[in-house]
Amino acid sequence: MWEALRQCESQGDYGFVHPSGQYFGAYQFTVATWDRLAGQRYTELLGVLPAEAAPADQDRMAYYLWIESGSAPWPACRHVFSGEPPADGTAAPATAPASPPDPPPDEGDGGENPAPAPSSEETAGADPDGEDASGPPPTGDAGEQPDGAPDTTQPQETPEPEVDPSLQPAIPPDVPGFPTPEQWADLRHCESSGNYRAVSPDDRYYGAYQFWPDTWDFVASRNYPRLVGILPSAATTHDQDRMAYRLWEERGDQPWPVCGRYLRPGA
Repeated sequence: MWEALRQCESQGDYGFVHPSGQYFGAYQFTVATWDRLAGQRYTELLGVLPAEAAPADQDRMAYYLWIESGSAPWPACRHVFSGEPPADGTAAPATAPASPPDPPPDEGDGGENPAPAPSSEETAGADPDGEDASGPPPTGDAGEQPDGAPDTTQPQETPEPEVDPSLQPAIPPDVPGFPTPEQWADLRHCESSGNYRAVSPDDRYYGAYQFWPDTWDFVASRNYPRLVGILPSAATTHDQDRMAYRLWEERGDQPWPVCGRYLRPGA
């Protein structure tokens, strides 16, 4: 699917620059959207022209954009996700719509949390943009135009993708000292006996990582807007994992004052 998307957007050319000078790389990012994502997750890519970034970096940035908003950032090419024919009636690239795309390596989540609570830690409690060229001039894809004006040209009848971002496994970010899967399992066991649907007896903390709803919304608003307002214990296991990962990236083990010891090196 990712290959089909690249072919649709740029004929698979990671160095492609659209003739308009507004869209860059295999996935046709605008500079503004690229810098927004880079500032949140890969600061070393901030200020790098998307078309000049390494293919692996363009892949992971596109994957993060997809995690935030599905195929919406690429309305002219989103048929590669759904398996539907493109809007102009031309043949869609060969894809396997029943299976989610294989992600490029890495992902993370993060946030901020209020003062810790006694036995159930106050753990937890970006705005989607994208751009598109699809060979011909861009059709005003993805949420925000290069000049910041809202997009009024996006087709209204574009099929929804069959792949749900919430079902895409959370992938640990490639940051030094990131806890191992075993350490995260120990944290979940300490916090909630590993129960992703857990609710604390005082109804203040929710899910496997015992997020506080206000902190969850704060983290989600900056990273995964689609998760704002969702009760943490009602979120998918993958979404709870990615939110906890992002929180650790920003705050380390501090959000879990009692159980955070399991995330420390050598634990």
